[in-house]
Amino acid sequence: MVGCMTSLVRLLPLTLILLMSVARSAEPLQDPTRPPAGWAVGQTGLPGGEQAANTSGLQTIVLPKLGKPWAVINGERVLLGGKVGEARVVKITESEVVLKGADGLQTLKMIPSAEKVLVARKIKKSKAAQQKE
Repeated sequence: MVGCMTSLVRLLPLTLILLMSVARSAEPLQDPTRPPAGWAVGQTGLPGGEQAANTSGLQTIVLPKLGKPWAVINGERVLLGGKVGEARVVKITESEVVLKGADGLQTLKMIPSAEKVLVARKIKKSKAAQQKE
């Protein structure tokens, strides 16, 4: 009986450690990519309360090789042909989504203030080439 009690006393710390690890693993893990507490639509987190450049509601555009393109507009995933409010998504490109509604066409751009512009570069001649002329 004494030998049995001695082995139980030796197993007690191991049992307690095992139970504590099981209890600890039962806690839900926090998502490291989750926005901080208090972050919500309308709170930009920019200094001075500035508004973000993209106020159209367009957040993401995905153009898969297979399947329909889709976008995240106002936090909702919308497929090409899907509806955003009363408007229907008629076109999705790498930089914009076009909606067709009762008011006509509306274009939502990922970066409204940026447009691609072709710029011609002037090639500078070296001083040696200028002296030869």
